[in-house]
Amino acid sequence: MIHSLKLQNFKPFKEQLLEFRPLTLLSGLNGMGKSSVLQSLLLLRQSYQQRVLQRGHLALNGDLVRIGTAQDALFEGAEEEFISFELSVKLHKEETMWKWRFAYDQKADVLRSESVPNTSEIHEFCLFGDYFHYLQAERMGPRNVYEMADDMVRQHFQLGTAGEFTAHFLSLFGNCHINTVGLQKRNNQRLNYTFERPSQDMLRQLRHPNAKSPELKDQVEAWMGEISPGTRIYITSNTDIDLISVQYSFAMGNDISNKYRATNVGFGISYTLPIIVALLALRTLG
Repeated sequence: MIHSLKLQNFKPFKEQLLEFRPLTLLSGLNGMGKSSVLQSLLLLRQSYQQRVLQRGHLALNGDLVRIGTAQDALFEGAEEEFISFELSVKLHKEETMWKWRFAYDQKADVLRSESVPNTSEIHEFCLFGDYFHYLQAERMGPRNVYEMADDMVRQHFQLGTAGEFTAHFLSLFGNCHINTVGLQKRNNQRLNYTFERPSQDMLRQLRHPNAKSPELKDQVEAWMGEISPGTRIYITSNTDIDLISVQYSFAMGNDISNKYRATNVGFGISYTLPIIVALLALRTLG
């Protein structure tokens, strides 16, 4: 996990050190830098995905975040023209420090680091791996159908930054136990992915006591029930056109309502579902 993040000359921060815990909440007034903290981490991840961070470069624009140019990224009152990110992380039970100091180039959208850390094991850290989930505030609302994306979901376990692949994720892994997502057999074929087992203490906290089973879909329904009581989820895939639909019904005592299209239930369900799925499918922290 990330122990601390130090930012220098980045957006609203001249110099800021933030310490992290297993659960960290950022709060404050508008314009105080909450989004900028997240953007600094997303910039590192998207630069790694674009294969430029490995060469000491920072991509300011990509699928995760679009900053613009270096002029948009540099702290307005910077006394020196550089942007620095410093990460203290725990990797293989040891503390590791990575620091990038990017030279300022006003019109550039890719910055070059003046100092490149030894990051031979960077691919093993959660921020840069397939088990990282980022959900933006503006998520996918209710739709009659959602797209399927085998590469993003089957190969990289992603839900999409707007949660657009959540239904596809549930269709693939819904019958897997939440502590072994990706290890179960499906149609007699072993899936080619691995989720490390969370600790037993973590599992006890993740598993809903009233769920029908430890399978992902049952756990999701149980936790959704804390927000919208009695929620039942139905997923139908049409692989011929790579689309998938989601319907909901609601248990009322011993009775279950008719199925409703996602567009005919509240926005809150569609907005909450990706968060619950991401948490239940998490990998061991550390």
